[in-house]
Formats: sequence, C-alpha cells, structure tokens
Amino acid sequence: MIDAGLERHKFLRKMLPGQLYAVGGYIKRAWSLLINCLYDYWRYATYSSAVMRGDSAEKLRALITLRYHSIEKGLSLPHPRPGFGKAEINVLLGYLEQYLKRYGPAEHLTVPVNALKAYIAFNLNHSLVDSVLDARVSDIASVLEDSFGPLTAGGGAMIVTAESIKHSVMATGPDFFNTRYSIRQFSDVDVPLQLIETAVQLAQKAPAVCNRQSGRVWLISDPDDIKKALVIQGGARGFGDRVNKLLVVTSDLSNFQGMGERYQSWIDGGLFAMSLIYALHSKGLGTCCLNWSKEHAIDRKFKAFLGMPQSETIILALAVGNLPDEIQVAQSCRKPLGEVLVKYARTGIS
Repeated sequence: MIDAGLERHKFLRKMLPGQLYAVGGYIKRAWSLLINCLYDYWRYATYSSAVMRGDSAEKLRALITLRYHSIEKGLSLPHPRPGFGKAEINVLLGYLEQYLKRYGPAEHLTVPVNALKAYIAFNLNHSLVDSVLDARVSDIASVLEDSFGPLTAGGGAMIVTAESIKHSVMATGPDFFNTRYSIRQFSDVDVPLQLIETAVQLAQKAPAVCNRQSGRVWLISDPDDIKKALVIQGGARGFGDRVNKLLVVTSDLSNFQGMGERYQSWIDGGLFAMSLIYALHSKGLGTCCLNWSKEHAIDRKFKAFLGMPQSETIILALAVGNLPDEIQVAQSCRKPLGEVLVKYARTGIS
C-alpha cells in the first residue's frame, strides 16, 4: 500500500525549487510546533490551578496538600520557630473549610488536620497559644470524626534514625542499578497483579513537589488491548507481542499551580516513573520504557482509547514481563563520568 503522505512529499520535492522547498519545510515545522505548544498551553490553563484556582475537588485537594506539607517541612527543620507560617496556615484552614462546604467530609482531609494538630502541640510546648486556631481546627476535626472516627492517619513530623536508613539499604549495591536493562525479550510466564500493585505502592515514595503526588499508573492486561495500545504508541515493533502487562504512567495537572509549575508534571511524573521501574526491577521483573514525546493528535487518540481525562499528562508507557533464563540486551554504553559530573568551584567550573 502506497503512503499518500510520502507520495505527496516526493511530488512537492520534485516540483518546487530546492530553496523554496526548504522554506516550505521550515514553515510547516514551525506551524506544527506552534499548534502543539498551544495544545500544551490549553491543557495547563484548563486543568491546573494556574488560572482557575481550586475550582474542582482534585485541584482543591492539591492546594490543601501544598499548604499542610509546609507545616510538615517547618516542623522537620533543625530549629523550628514557634508560630511559624501563620499566613499559610490561615490559607490552609480556608481551603479545608471550603472543601467541606463544597464536597463534604473526605478521609484524605484527616492528614492535614493531624498536621495542624501537630503544629498546635509544637506551639504549646513553647508556651504559644492561639485560641482562634484551636477552635477552627477543632471544628473541622469534629466534622471528620463524625464521619470517619478518630483521626489516626499520619500528618506532621516523625523521628527516624540514621541507623535504620543505613540498615535498610545495606544490601543494595551497585549491581542493583547496573543490572537494570531495557528488556525486549520476555518469558511466557504471566506477571501476577499483586507484583504490579506492590511495585506501584513502592513507587509512591518517589519525591513529589510539596508531596502533591500527581503520579498515576494505568494498567493494561488484556493482550488485545495491549496490542491496540502499542500500535498507537508505535515504539514496540518486534517485541510488542511478548509484553505481558503494559503500564501507562501519567501526572495529573490538577496538582499544579502558577506559571512556574508549567513543566512540573514532567518532573514529578519522571521521578515517579523511575521509582516504578526500580520497584519492578526489585521484584525481578523486566521493563522497557516506551517514549511518549508525541504530537497532540496521537496524544488525544491514546487518551480516547484509554478513556483518560485531558487533565493527565502521559509521561511514558512501560512494557512489563517476566525474565527468560537468558536475555539479549543492548549494551547502551554510558558517557564518561567527567562528562556528566560538573564540579563547581568559586574560581569557575572544572
């Protein structure tokens, strides 16, 4: 079958003078770039809090998380200042009251309330009493306790020891990282759903801006659905039929606000994706990252196939399977350390 686009391309190249053809190509690429940038602008302006702040439950939850996490960060400093962050805490209280009024009690609100309680307890230890703050927090806590019982979820700061961290990573050496390959040869053994669930839970410990945790994983298990998804993605030719599970990692724009966070979904989503890859690796599973640097038409098509909302940014697709006894992998040599590690000095960069 002859590709119509390719034939048209050959015809224009033959008919137009070389310089005019080059200019036409420049204009076409520039126009395509503009259209795709406008698509990204529309998505961020519509689904983040950059323009319409807190106008959905998910956006409001993210704004609450941002504020309560500032309390946790303050309490985790070497020498917290009594009464710190009062303006931010008033904003947090306003968001909590707004959420309850609009959407009613939700269990995830127990965490910010516990963070506020930890803040009040810290101030009391320093003989600082704020009766207005106490009353507002108590009112919110009462509403939540009526729905969910005692507020036992986390929130605030906690003590860990250096020894416990060192002990937990003692068995993790360079081999763990050096034996992570992009796998394109999978065995016929089915990957249990429980292993995927465990890996996703481990990946949730990935760093996230102000703990907003925008990452999400879409799991595709049916072989026919995997095949259709990979046709749209277009990067698994030659091994797509061996993929046992296909994961699509996304980041929800509802979690971000302001102009400075317009690319934060890619950063947080990337951190979450890498944590997921290492979590799957720790379970003895093979993975292969499938790129999602796609133009808007393909992005829309894939989201329509999955029933995915436009608020989610697709970071990558991830092919997952069990490892055969012997595997051929690309060597994928890394750059010398000197080209990657930049040592800054006051006299300049070395």
